[in-house]
Amino acid sequence: TTDSTFQFNRKWVSPEPGCIMHAQGDLKPLRTRFRFKGPPAGTGNITFQALIKVGPANEGWFYYPNGLYENLEGEVPPDGFPGNGVDLLLAEGPTRTLPWVQGHAGQSCDSVCVSIGKQCDEAAMRTPSASSPGGIQAKLNAVEFSLPFAASCNSIAPAQDIDGSSWYNAANLNDDIATTVCNSLNEVKTKTQCGNSHRNARRFCACS
Repeated sequence: TTDSTFQFNRKWVSPEPGCIMHAQGDLKPLRTRFRFKGPPAGTGNITFQALIKVGPANEGWFYYPNGLYENLEGEVPPDGFPGNGVDLLLAEGPTRTLPWVQGHAGQSCDSVCVSIGKQCDEAAMRTPSASSPGGIQAKLNAVEFSLPFAASCNSIAPAQDIDGSSWYNAANLNDDIATTVCNSLNEVKTKTQCGNSHRNARRFCACS
């Protein structure tokens, strides 16, 4: 964000660019996931300067979320407060191809893949491993998306609509949804998943 007072929901606030803090003292979810866009290749290592609070308000302690050891509530870090003072460091890995990418609203997967010098892989789009909530999430490990994924029989799926809802393609499975609903519509069987598009859908595409 570039807004120094940006609050993206009632639980979290960004007081300055690149910083996230909780907005109030209410209980937070057990797991909260923050996504960020990495810098260009060749930037080098990335350091996350962060402290995790353990314990009630005005009590407890902070520790570094560096993964060197577990820090359970009620236990003092082995190296003392606030733990081993090492920021979380992510080393830059080797360049790798990205088989799944997300297009802009109105684009087909054919046009999405061509824009990065690849071709849409129709077979990969139809595999059962990419046709379930967990499966498509695993495929999109480097692509931004919103949870949860809902089932769709439409050949536009997998996709995200302009309202932020995410859809996986259930027609390629052999479960109750595919056999009782999707097969009767005959939607995906008759339309290419690579060539289809919708003005309100951002397609998730397998490119090779």
